[in-house]
Amino acid sequence: MRTFMKNTMSFVSKTISIVSCMLALCLTQPSSAQFMELTQPDVSPDGTALMCHTPFSTTSSATSYRWTASTGLALMKVVPAGTYWIGLDYSNSNGTTVIGEYSDQSNQNIFRWTSAGWNEAIGLSGYENSNLIQFNDSVSADGTVIAGYSFTGQGWDSVVSDWEVWHSHAFRCVAGTGSALATTDLGVLPGDVDSDLYGGAMSSDGTVIVGRSRDFSKDTWHIFRWQKNAANNAGVMSKIL
Repeated sequence: MRTFMKNTMSFVSKTISIVSCMLALCLTQPSSAQFMELTQPDVSPDGTALMCHTPFSTTSSATSYRWTASTGLALMKVVPAGTYWIGLDYSNSNGTTVIGEYSDQSNQNIFRWTSAGWNEAIGLSGYENSNLIQFNDSVSADGTVIAGYSFTGQGWDSVVSDWEVWHSHAFRCVAGTGSALATTDLGVLPGDVDSDLYGGAMSSDGTVIVGRSRDFSKDTWHIFRWQKNAANNAGVMSKIL
């Protein structure tokens, strides 16, 4: 009987906790919203923050939110109608920094959000688009370092059956004072033209990045390891394979 009561109280306690979280989300939705639908949520590793956005289309805007028990549902960004993809993909350990991507009809952009503000169009100048690493390794544990790659061109050209119109360079972006960001071009290995971090990774402290560098003339790729070696965010790229 005592065990039954203990299990029952544990179940009731967990149920109350879940209901409380659901009520908190409902009670802290924007006052102008009669109903809300949230899509593609992302939860911080420690479970204290939820990042999400409302559905979007070519005729209506998408609104990105961050929720915590203490702040409620807080607005991060309203993305204009016609933005056909947005992803709140990455956050640091406690969700105080949010990283993601969105695209309009012509360009793909990376954004970074903190309570201090919103940064967008993160990447290298001279390139139309930017992309994050795959596999959730695009942001350091403290949220101050972002790794990705900027690219231009059409990608696969079916006419010549080649990637020759696609060019990219990997970069590392570091948050400075206020909303300032310092972006470093990681470059390429000797003899190569392009580099990117598709399928790559970054260490949790943001000092080591692994990616690939391309010999454009032979259309072959080499694995590189970039390591920060100076106070000004400079580093050395070395060939692994």
